[in-house]
Amino acid sequence: MTVRTVATDLRNIEWNHQHRGDGPKLGPRTLDLDLLLNDELVLREVGLCIPRHEIVRHAFVLKPLVEVVGVRRHPLLSTTFAEMWATFDQSWETLMSMALEL
Repeated sequence: MTVRTVATDLRNIEWNHQHRGDGPKLGPRTLDLDLLLNDELVLREVGLCIPRHEIVRHAFVLKPLVEVVGVRRHPLLSTTFAEMWATFDQSWETLMSMALEL
């Protein structure tokens, strides 16, 4: 199965579980599936980037990834996900969470 096929299958699963993509970007979702990594693959195509940029931008992406594969290295940055988490600035994530609760 190709990476493109996996990404398409994930979008189809979201669609089948009522994720229509027309709500607020950071709003509640029934299901949100993202393909973050695929071994050491680095892929930049229209509509598909592996590894996903969100890994280094959002605590809600990085933290669970650390719990699953913390000792693995990011294919582009060569640091482990655990090392990334140890130095991750969570202050912006905290502010965003508080703003979404308003």
